[in-house]
Amino acid sequence: MYDWFDYHGHMCISFELLVLSTFDFLKENNYLPYSIGQVRHMACQICQVVK
Repeated sequence: MYDWFDYHGHMCISFELLVLSTFDFLKENNYLPYSIGQVRHMACQICQVVK
């Protein structure tokens, strides 16, 4: 964790960039929607981080 800040009552945390952002990934994929497998994988990663 590099830093944190409050944005209109929401705590935001900044981390080092390890891979493409979700927007950059979407852009490289010609803005096609994520597959259910990709969404599931991202959701699992988020749950692990929050845990």
